[in-house]
Parts: sequence; C-alpha cells; structure tokens
Amino acid sequence: MKIRIKHILRCYQSGMSIRSISSSLLISRNTVKRYIRIYEDMDMELERLFKMDEQHLHELFGTETDNESSGSAEYKYLQERIPEYIKRLKAHGTKRRSLYEEYLKNRPQVYSYCSFCLYI
Repeated sequence: MKIRIKHILRCYQSGMSIRSISSSLLISRNTVKRYIRIYEDMDMELERLFKMDEQHLHELFGTETDNESSGSAEYKYLQERIPEYIKRLKAHGTKRRSLYEEYLKNRPQVYSYCSFCLYI
C-alpha cells in the first residue's frame, strides 16, 4: 500500500486530529503519528514538502514509491485468492480470522489482519 504522505500532512496542517486523519485515509494511527513525527523532526516548511515530487518525498520519509515492490507482488498473490475467500465466507461458520490464519501459514508476516480484511 502506497502511503499518501502529502494527504496526511495536508490534513495535519488543516488541524485534523490523528484519529480523524487515520479514519479518513484508512491508515493506522501509528502510521499517521510516525509521518507527522518525521515531518516535525525535519524542521521544514510544509509548502516546500508539497512542491517535492513523490519520489523525493518518499525517500525523505523512508517509504516505497513504486508498484513493483514486494507489497504489490503480495497483493497479486492475495488478489488471486480473493474470489475463493469470498465464496468461503458465505458458508456458515467461516470467519475472516480463520481465513487470515490460513493465509499467514502460506505467507507469514506480510499483511496485517486489518489490511487483509480491507481486501476481502
């Protein structure tokens, strides 16, 4: 998932709380806090950051910018299994948590439970 740093910073600049930024952008609060903390430690004007291209901005914040990252390969893996997961969820007694645990057996430490549920 590509983090939208400019969106986070614009929301922060407008006075939104970390919780509301997190819920509106569907990003964890810890991620929002981390990028705000990095911004504050930079001691740089927001307008200067907004003028930067995405590549440079993501380098400053230490995030991935391209879609050829390991995350996109993992997304393709998950995307292939989504129709099966959706079909199984319709069956009585199947829970997202059990599908996630099954997913983790094959692909440990990739998507969090929250991210997994967003795709299904």
